[in-house]
Amino acid sequence: MVMNFYLERTRSALDRAIAGITTEELSREQAGKWCVAEILEHLSLTYDGTARVMQRCLDSGGTLASRTSARDLFARTLVVSLGYMPHGRKSPEMVKPKGASPQTVIAVLQQNLTRMDEAILGCVRRYGAKVRLANHPVLGPLNATEWSKFHWVHTRHHLKQIARIRAQRAIQSSS
Repeated sequence: MVMNFYLERTRSALDRAIAGITTEELSREQAGKWCVAEILEHLSLTYDGTARVMQRCLDSGGTLASRTSARDLFARTLVVSLGYMPHGRKSPEMVKPKGASPQTVIAVLQQNLTRMDEAILGCVRRYGAKVRLANHPVLGPLNATEWSKFHWVHTRHHLKQIARIRAQRAIQSSS
């Protein structure tokens, strides 16, 4: 299966960011912040949530999107069109890490990314790429391309955190 352009970029960037990562690196505590495994679990939960909502669109035979508000349009433009992910926003409870095993978090992440891609592709085949499919909790109603690009922008945001954590670890190890 051919993966969506943005989701292929997401998978490639994830693979590069965690190449050679050890279980110890995954679970190394960060003072008051998520460790790498928790960041990956958070991403995995977002992919799973999107896969589920896309599957609901397919199962229901219709889209689940509401009308776009001015606030939705602003948020969607900022994140999806401009590719800017604001810092400091608290994660919604449904996608906060729940303590997944560092040994399994990468495999589950990859499975959820694949499931999400397949579900989005199913929606594109049924409804088209430009039809608003479902509401994102912050960005409002998104179409298939916007969902995929959101996940690219969101993942890229968290990959910067992972890179900082791994760089700090490398500096500490060489000292």
